[in-house]
Amino acid sequence: MSKSPKDILENTLFLWSVVQNSVLQLNSGDIIGRSLKAYADDQYLDKEHLKFELNGGKWHLLSQETTNGTQLNDDTLQPAKTIALSTSDIIIAGDQIFFILGRELLKLSTREEFLATVKIKSAELAEQVKAVQVRSVAFFKLEYPNYIKLMKKNELLYKVEIATAKKAHDLKPFIAKIDELTQKKNKIASAWDAKISEFNQMIEDIEG
Repeated sequence: MSKSPKDILENTLFLWSVVQNSVLQLNSGDIIGRSLKAYADDQYLDKEHLKFELNGGKWHLLSQETTNGTQLNDDTLQPAKTIALSTSDIIIAGDQIFFILGRELLKLSTREEFLATVKIKSAELAEQVKAVQVRSVAFFKLEYPNYIKLMKKNELLYKVEIATAKKAHDLKPFIAKIDELTQKKNKIASAWDAKISEFNQMIEDIEG
């Protein structure tokens, strides 16, 4: 079932899977882990490693008890913690690297601007940052432009939905008035038609 523009813009979390070079669309409650076919071969990833939830209009990562831990930017996450996510956050779990996408990125036009939003500063994660930099070349050729198009299109579709609803609301009293006037018009016309029919019958009787 296809999502509405509102669902895509407000109820969907978009992540760039750096390793797989694909854009993921997650719903609240979705889990990433080895239990999913796409990550079945990642021996460092737990079966249910990452869980994402939408609360109060903001996305959160629920830190799970995992064998090899989870990294959010420069921080190693403690188990059983709920952490708010924001655009350009990088999650490292097992061999996987996930980059949080957001509408703030729509204003960026170059790969260099995109990479400048990376929040990892730790030298210990230089290899992961390098992976983001290298794989972003392919990402910017197809997946990223498609993501930008999807977001811009749905922003406009959502504006159309809102404008259509407001149009219907603004026209409602006028439509009601038109219906009332139409009923009155039909009632008057019916009365005069009956009178005219009566006169015509009288004419026929005279000529009869």
